[in-house]
Amino acid sequence: MRATTFDHSTRFLISRRRLLWRVARHELRARYAGSVLGVGWAVVIPLVLLGVYAAVYLVIFQVKVPGLSATEYVLLIFSGLVPFLATSEALVTGVGAVVANKSALSNTVFPIDLAPAKAVLLSQITMVVGFAVITMALAVTGRLSWTMLLVPIVWVLHVLALFGPVGVSRNGSDHPVL
Repeated sequence: MRATTFDHSTRFLISRRRLLWRVARHELRARYAGSVLGVGWAVVIPLVLLGVYAAVYLVIFQVKVPGLSATEYVLLIFSGLVPFLATSEALVTGVGAVVANKSALSNTVFPIDLAPAKAVLLSQITMVVGFAVITMALAVTGRLSWTMLLVPIVWVLHVLALFGPVGVSRNGSDHPVL
């Protein structure tokens, strides 16, 4: 029986997981190198974004949703915003990863398939920070439920789904080939 593309891609990523992890860690450090907070920006940016959304929706627009307190409403908005931001970052950086790293990929023995995978992996920092903020806020407000145990399952499926469209663009252009 012939192996499917999914099987091949999965085995490839698993066999190169250490290299992928090292490259992603190096990219994360390089992304925030020389800045005041360093990698702390990965935590600060989602928190600032949460504050901005809270101010816009609660102070400026004065949104009131029946059955939800102001805090619960902001958490609801943020719980949708976090996966959206991670998906957006993965697609934007992942689709252009091959083109952006063209010189490095042509001068080394680095596997080209890991460039988009690295982008997907790095985009998950937004998910980690956002998930931690949402979980802590739900625990503080007393709204933490057993259904939060299902989030990691959905998260893994989400990441696996992101590898598809991001890995498709390998034709050397900035636009995905679908």
